[in-house]
Amino acid sequence: MRMLLLISMLASVVSRGADENALTVRQKLQARIKESLPPSPLPQPSTEPKESVAPAVLMKPVVVSDSKLLRAVTETLERAEQDRQEERFTPVNGGKISSVGPLQLGSWWSPGEGWTFLRLNQSRTLRQTEAAEAKMKEFQELANFREKVTP
Repeated sequence: MRMLLLISMLASVVSRGADENALTVRQKLQARIKESLPPSPLPQPSTEPKESVAPAVLMKPVVVSDSKLLRAVTETLERAEQDRQEERFTPVNGGKISSVGPLQLGSWWSPGEGWTFLRLNQSRTLRQTEAAEAKMKEFQELANFREKVTP
């Protein structure tokens, strides 16, 4: 049994060794094509004098386009941060001290209501009211400009 295994192993090694050394048709064809081609010429060194190379100019990066969504998100985050800072409590201006669930404890002044010390829903602050009025004024100016420019 061992002898039969040894003979089969020897036969497989001999057959594989013969396959590796044998050239395929493709390899023979490539060898003949390479023999028929003339040798490639060596590159000629240029006799022209080299010109001095100017130093590279470095420029600041330029933003080509800016996403409207990115601008809107940034403005919203900045607005939320500004609102949060305006809501901080100061003895002179008031503000939010703490919140318990939906209720907020602090002091707020509004001309229509006076001082409020506990509130459920936030009313508009003075800055928010002024910003809304400014935006409406800009929209009104754009509407007036559009009426003047009729073709």
